[in-house]
Amino acid sequence: MGVPVDSSGNTSTLTLLTGTLVAMFSASLTKMDLF
Repeated sequence: MGVPVDSSGNTSTLTLLTGTLVAMFSASLTKMDLF
């Protein structure tokens, strides 16, 4: 899974933030499904 990185490294930071948000979102969805 390659993460694009530009000269300032903003892209990689944005990708990491997006991944974290998606993980948290899917985790909350799973909790909603369980309960």
